[in-house]
Amino acid sequence: VGVLGAPNAGKSALACALVGDAVSAVSRKTNTTRTRALGVRTVGDAQVVFVDAPGIVGREHYRNAAHARKVEDATALASECDALVFVVDAARQLERRDLRVLEAVRKTRAALGEMRAPPEAVLVLNKVDKIPKERRAGLTKMVDDFRAAGDFEFARVFPVSALTGAGTRALMDHIVAGAREAPWEFDATSTSDMTPAQRALEIVRESVYDGVHEDLPYGIDIAHVSWEDFRNGDARIEQNILVDTASQRKIVVGKSGEVVGRIGINARAMLERALNRKVHLILNVRL
Repeated sequence: VGVLGAPNAGKSALACALVGDAVSAVSRKTNTTRTRALGVRTVGDAQVVFVDAPGIVGREHYRNAAHARKVEDATALASECDALVFVVDAARQLERRDLRVLEAVRKTRAALGEMRAPPEAVLVLNKVDKIPKERRAGLTKMVDDFRAAGDFEFARVFPVSALTGAGTRALMDHIVAGAREAPWEFDATSTSDMTPAQRALEIVRESVYDGVHEDLPYGIDIAHVSWEDFRNGDARIEQNILVDTASQRKIVVGKSGEVVGRIGINARAMLERALNRKVHLILNVRL
């Protein structure tokens, strides 16, 4: 199942909500999904494999050739899936119509080409919890716009809130009902193809982007240093936050280490929820 959409639509948060685990970097900064993070959810005798693609943007928003390849790859991903979940930030789209979102629908439809049996597509109107009740009537016109943009016959439209979980169960039930017969690719307890260390990197990356998202460039990265398991079940995880300049390091560290300290507290809490164990997290900011 391909989870696609425009920047900051909440695709990664939705993938995490559907899988029930922290799978891909989620933050307020646009296009923070670094790779196709794979999530797996097993419900009864059905196993659903989610592929979370980078946000789709217009060519004028490409930062470099590598970013352009990542975005085009996300669009082409649509033709490889059995089903598509197209995510829209409904609150933002009602506030100010974003033509990039409609263009993303057109690109996805073009990627499907003349497939004899194109994958089923559903439209997810995310962040409906942020829309006042008196403005929700505008959602009908929004859905019509999306259907017209890509000549898409969305099988269903789901208003959801990935943040609160509202509407996500109905979406998951619909996806499971459409599962095709095939051998399972993962065991029933899997939620991701990432190792624990890779998952920890994604969680810390999310915390970093949330902590300094207004000043942080995309070039900043997170590197694994070490992982130690203690006899009492605790884990000691050390990672480096890699920056390009001294000024970036100053921003990430903050006055008296306040910013990186806050990042560490938030990341540790998420790690402990994801790993179900106590975590001792050490973060170093390195040039």
